[in-house]
Amino acid sequence: MVASSGPGPANPGAGVPRDASPAENLTEDEPIDAAAERKQARRERRQLLLKSPAFIAGAIIVGFWLICALVPDLLTRYDPNESVRSVSPRSGPSGDAWFGTDRIGRDVYSRVIAGAREVLKVSPVAAALGVFGGTTLGLIVGFYRGWLDEIIGRIIDGFLSIPLILLAVLTSAVFDVTDTVTIIMIAALFTPVVARTIRSVVIGESELDYVTSAKLRGESGPYIMVREILPNITGTIVVELTVRVGYAIFTVATLAFLGLLGDIQTADWGTDINQTYPNLQSGQWWMSIFPGIAIASLIIGINLIADSIDRVNKA
Repeated sequence: MVASSGPGPANPGAGVPRDASPAENLTEDEPIDAAAERKQARRERRQLLLKSPAFIAGAIIVGFWLICALVPDLLTRYDPNESVRSVSPRSGPSGDAWFGTDRIGRDVYSRVIAGAREVLKVSPVAAALGVFGGTTLGLIVGFYRGWLDEIIGRIIDGFLSIPLILLAVLTSAVFDVTDTVTIIMIAALFTPVVARTIRSVVIGESELDYVTSAKLRGESGPYIMVREILPNITGTIVVELTVRVGYAIFTVATLAFLGLLGDIQTADWGTDINQTYPNLQSGQWWMSIFPGIAIASLIIGINLIADSIDRVNKA
């Protein structure tokens, strides 16, 4: 007779560790893998940027003008708002005045260096606010679409049909122009332009599987926009920001040239060109040319950075 080994367990699988199902493993591993992939992609893009000659050249140019804006006194010998006693007014470039002097004897080089502050204290802030507003608006209309996209899209189209400079001139004529008003004005002008770009990118992202998966999980619209879509369009946002900084510099300089911004006594590139360009006819080119070169070089440097970032994002 064979002895009974006793009653078996009611559940043969009780006490045995159960492997997670494939679906559970996928759910747990996907966020980790996605985060690791994004981190690796950012690292590779950063390495490509640092090896890009165009990016390095642009960074050097922009870095130089940032130093000029922050500590102009370290790079100049004369007060930009005072006449140089050792050099007569309207003198050409020389050892005592590298870029010459203007019509009242102020050192043009000192004014070019100090003029970077007036542009850079407004332009980056205005561009950042414009990109923030445009990104927010573009995310909303690009994700929800429907009647909201139709209404806001038509408003943006109407707004963009008016030249930006004309809108800036009209706004400057209505309001008492201060740095705060200028920042808000330029940001408001850039918001619909950025919103249109971000909207088109968001529409493309919304058709991808990761957004569909988030919707099937029951995630809310704001969660999907901020946690799912936004991290995947940061490259476009960075490019937009750098491009808008260049446009903001051009807008500020144009308004100053038209006499709508700045003080004629304060070093400002646009204002100095406005005050001195009639002297070009008499051969006194240095008063206008050097501030113009400063504007062009800063915008070129920013565009080099923007183009490099855009190429790396598309690589």
